[in-house]
Amino acid sequence: MKRSNALQTLIFLALFLALPGWADNKPTVTIHRQMAGELDETGWALAKSTDGRFSVKTPGKFSDLSSVDNNSTSPIAEVHTIAASNVQGIKFTATRIKFKGGREVAVKQFNRLKVSSGKLKYKSLKPMKLNEYEAMEGELENDRLALVQRTVLLDDDLLTLIVEYPKAQDAVAKRLVPIFFSSVTFD
Repeated sequence: MKRSNALQTLIFLALFLALPGWADNKPTVTIHRQMAGELDETGWALAKSTDGRFSVKTPGKFSDLSSVDNNSTSPIAEVHTIAASNVQGIKFTATRIKFKGGREVAVKQFNRLKVSSGKLKYKSLKPMKLNEYEAMEGELENDRLALVQRTVLLDDDLLTLIVEYPKAQDAVAKRLVPIFFSSVTFD
């Protein structure tokens, strides 16, 4: 994954969460690893975030990056992302976002996900539980792209899994999403 793609992933997630001004703060981005991971016999790699306290399986090699925002006006403290993509143009991201305001801010941002904004509109959105944690899973789409997202409200942060793909790759993506989503572990 190119450096610019990794940064675009972080910015996309911040904008998707509708956090005003986050992308303008120019947070410090650390790329821990690029094109990392040992593939198993099925072509998936176990990706452990360096500092994000989570892991997930990716279909192929992955990048591991973190961002710290020291701007006092930003609600985000840290962002930790595992990102991968495959030859069909399907993008996989798992991101843990820690907020400066703790649980109160995390709950507020979690509730903001219930309203789609921007160029993608919700096709479906359903509340769910992941272990004892409240979660939401939604499908968003426009004419060209589709995105499946699962967000988990942890104690004072959010863990978001996203699979974004060209609509022409719908069948392949639908097969890969459950594997990716069910592989996540966190502490």
